[in-house]
Amino acid sequence: MLIFLSLIGGLIIALGLFSAYLCWRALHPRVIPLLKTYQIEVEHGRLDEHAYRTWPKQEVKIRSPWGYYLAATYFPQPGAKRTLIFAHGHGYSRFGGAKVIPFFHRHGFNVLLFDQRGHGLSGGSTCTYGYYERYDLKALTTWALAQLGPGGIVGTLGESLGAATCLLHAALDPRVAFVIADSPYARLDDVFKRRLHEDYHLPEIPFYYTTTWLCRLIAGFMPHQVAPIDVMPSVQAPVLLIHGSADTLIPVETAQELYHAAPEGKCILYIAESAEHVGVFDLNPTAYFDHITAFLRRFGFIEPSPEHTAPVTAPAHPRRRRRNAQTSGQEAVSSNAQRWEPSDQPLSSPIQEPRAQDDVPPPSSEPEKLETPAAARRKRGRPPKTASNLPHPR
Repeated sequence: MLIFLSLIGGLIIALGLFSAYLCWRALHPRVIPLLKTYQIEVEHGRLDEHAYRTWPKQEVKIRSPWGYYLAATYFPQPGAKRTLIFAHGHGYSRFGGAKVIPFFHRHGFNVLLFDQRGHGLSGGSTCTYGYYERYDLKALTTWALAQLGPGGIVGTLGESLGAATCLLHAALDPRVAFVIADSPYARLDDVFKRRLHEDYHLPEIPFYYTTTWLCRLIAGFMPHQVAPIDVMPSVQAPVLLIHGSADTLIPVETAQELYHAAPEGKCILYIAESAEHVGVFDLNPTAYFDHITAFLRRFGFIEPSPEHTAPVTAPAHPRRRRRNAQTSGQEAVSSNAQRWEPSDQPLSSPIQEPRAQDDVPPPSSEPEKLETPAAARRKRGRPPKTASNLPHPR
């Protein structure tokens, strides 16, 4: 009997320890260093170093409602009254958005790239997959609108984690004008369960439940509370959903669920054939930007003939060879296409057409000098208890 009880006790301890490991890994993902992400974007042809150096830019720090600072780079356009905020994906950095700067500059947008909490040079000790990040994005929106003055508009574009954050933020903040969500998840708990099965080959019971309970204990939230699909009916801003049919991390059915949950007439779904997770741009940048152009024109955010033509250089052609796959019936861009040009021809690829606030402390409006990586890491940790009206993040 004693041996049996000892065995049961050992299994419980092992379960607790392994669940703690899974929770820690979820809340503290492997993050690629900021400089390394810059090099990756250059090597893959998504960022032209020479052009990047010539663009006017400001390094800024914007205070999160949770007390830490969000590191960002602001790329202004003279006289622009529109700003695009880009939210990067899990484990990456603000440089993931460098590829869209030339396009939005051409259409008269300022661009704000930032590091999500726990990534790059931003503070915050944990990644909460949109639960607290949506309030960070609201603070960034407040800052961006303050730079624009009366009549300014702000839209968001996000990838994966960033896409889910943008959808959650749009439901929270009616000031956002539009959302472009590339490969978002609909329910975080579905992603956690899939990773538990595929990465660790473990059953949902008991590991999912013990791990999520520890997430609540450590970070103050549970995965089922992060569900963009639950808030889609309250998103009043127009939404463009972009997803790859070959996405094995977040199945394409997720995008279809989000599309059908959106308010009637507010959402467009673009599914790119053969594209993997956040791979639509790499597979066919021409189709990627043509669909964004059509979306922005449909809802009146850009004119049929753009009035602003910024003197910027498009990203150089990638050094790697891209697959000649077809994207939703469109001919894939050839391997020697080096520059995106806007097309006035109607899109040939089938897309699904639109079907017939909480307060946060105001962020700093003055650009501040970025901290060193070491100083930023020292600032990470448990945010001070300053926002009493919101759940306390850890």
